[in-house]
Amino acid sequence: MHGIVDLSGLTVRFSESITAVDSFSLQLFEREFVSIVGPSGCGKTTVLNVLAGLIETYDGDAFIDGQRPIAGDSRVAYMLARDSLLPWRSALENASYGLEIRGIDETVRKERAAKLLSKVGLAGFEDAWPKTLSQGMRQRVALARTFCLESQLLLMDEPFGALDAQTKIQLEDLLLELWTTEARTVLFVTHDLSEAVALSDRVIVMSPRPGKILADVRVDLTRPRSVRQLQSDPKFLNLYGTIWKIFEQGVNNTAGCKS
Repeated sequence: MHGIVDLSGLTVRFSESITAVDSFSLQLFEREFVSIVGPSGCGKTTVLNVLAGLIETYDGDAFIDGQRPIAGDSRVAYMLARDSLLPWRSALENASYGLEIRGIDETVRKERAAKLLSKVGLAGFEDAWPKTLSQGMRQRVALARTFCLESQLLLMDEPFGALDAQTKIQLEDLLLELWTTEARTVLFVTHDLSEAVALSDRVIVMSPRPGKILADVRVDLTRPRSVRQLQSDPKFLNLYGTIWKIFEQGVNNTAGCKS
């Protein structure tokens, strides 16, 4: 059975002495939400960059819906840790920018962007400049821009990592709402185990560099979910503890091998 994403034996070397990702195999299926967690430098973002077509030299196989990843692929949208808003464009113009790059008609892209800005709670801020928006609001614009693209696969690289705890939970809940209504497949990178468990269908735990998969943990929590309410859910806390043990053992085992 083939997935939307098929990675088999993916190995990425940046030099003879630096292997970022080693023998990484993963499948994502339609409408799945999968998170990758692991220590800094373990190759999480490298995996996303391969799927985005930004890294072309690697061993093993990488396919998106049966085709090799290429830069600019309309099937893929990539949300970075920074909002990367253009300061000379309004919130609406930023949200619609990806559609503009793809050559979508102006009326269509503005309607789509306005709809998404409303969904992320920014109705009435369409004409606001980025400098007038809080960091949380800027990330909402970036989230709207990502979903505007209507790409089947969303790559998300720690999009909420720089936010305060309360704003982060708000945007995590918002992301789940959008994911449910917009029906996308998401590969989400984070350092936050709690975030990974709360959002995902599966959590992939990676070892320190060279990054290998230590575990693929299914998150058996009912949907729809409230990230806020999950914080005190015993089942959620148990899953968090299970993944933390795997993560900690992987780090300790690697440290022991290097000592």
